[in-house]
Amino acid sequence: AWDVKSPLHWIIAFLIGDICYYWFHRASHRVNILVGSHVVHHQSEEYNLSVALRQSWLTRLYGWAFYLPMALIGIPTLMFAVIGGLNLIYQFWIHTRLIDRMGFLENILVTPSHHRVHHGRNPEYVDKNYSGVFIWWDMLFGTFKREEKEVVYGVINQAKTWNPLWANFRYYRDTWQTTKSIPKFSDKIKLWLKPPEWRPTGNLATPEVTPDSIQKYDVTPPKSLNAWLWTQFGICLVLYFLATIFLRELTYWHQAWLIALTIWGLTNLGGMLELKSWRMVSQGLFFFALMITPFALIYIR
Repeated sequence: AWDVKSPLHWIIAFLIGDICYYWFHRASHRVNILVGSHVVHHQSEEYNLSVALRQSWLTRLYGWAFYLPMALIGIPTLMFAVIGGLNLIYQFWIHTRLIDRMGFLENILVTPSHHRVHHGRNPEYVDKNYSGVFIWWDMLFGTFKREEKEVVYGVINQAKTWNPLWANFRYYRDTWQTTKSIPKFSDKIKLWLKPPEWRPTGNLATPEVTPDSIQKYDVTPPKSLNAWLWTQFGICLVLYFLATIFLRELTYWHQAWLIALTIWGLTNLGGMLELKSWRMVSQGLFFFALMITPFALIYIR
C-alpha cells in the first residue's frame, strides 16, 4: 500500500506521474483528434511566460485517461493532486527565452532550452521534447532534441487570429474540411486517429523556416482603443471570478450564463483587436446581456 508519509513512495509516485504526462503530451501531438485541443498552446509566435497560460478548453475531456494507471495501482488522491500540481507548476518557468543552457541539468531536467525546441516549427524540432519535468523520458523513447539553431515559434499552419473561440476550434474545422475531401471512408476515420501530417497519399512535408522567412501575424488597432480593450478584459475577469468564487452558491444555469458572457466578451476583444466588421454589433448585444445579468441570475434557475 502507498504510504503518504514515505518520501520514497512520493518519489516513485512523482516519477510515475511524470511518465504519464509524457504519454499524454506525446499523444496530444501525434493523434489528430487530440492535436486539435493541444494546438492552442502552440499557436503563439512568441515564447514567454504568458504562453504557459495559453491552454485549451478541451484538454480535460481526455487528459484524465492517461493518468488512470496511477489510480489503478492505488496512488492516494492526496499524492495524485500534489504531484499533478507540482508537475504543472514546474512547467510554467521553462517558457522563457531569458535562460540559456543550464549545464549538467540539461541531461536530467526539462530546461527552457529543451522546451524552446518543443515549441519550434523548424522541421528538426517538430514533435520533440515532450517530457514534463525529467528530460530522460525523451532520451529513452527517442524524441529528444537539443537546441541547436534559432527556434521559430508557432505551428506549421498558423492560426492568424486573436479570437479565443476561433483559436480553440479552427483546427477541427480544417480537419473536417480535409475529411470531406477524402473519398475512402476508412481513410476518413484514420485521418482523426493518425498523426497530423498523415494523408492517404503520403505524409505531408514540414516546410523549412527561418526567423527571416516568416511574417508574424499582426494587426495594429488604433491607440484610442487601448483603454477600452483593457476595460473589456477587466469585465471578463470579473465575470470569470464571479463564476469561480461563488461556484457553490450558483446553479448550473447561473454558471453557464457567466461563462458564456466571459467567452463572448473575450471573443469580442479579439474582434476589436482584429478590427472585424461584426465587432460593434456583437459588442452592443454583449452590453445588453451584461445589463440584464442581475435579473438573469435572479430569475434563471
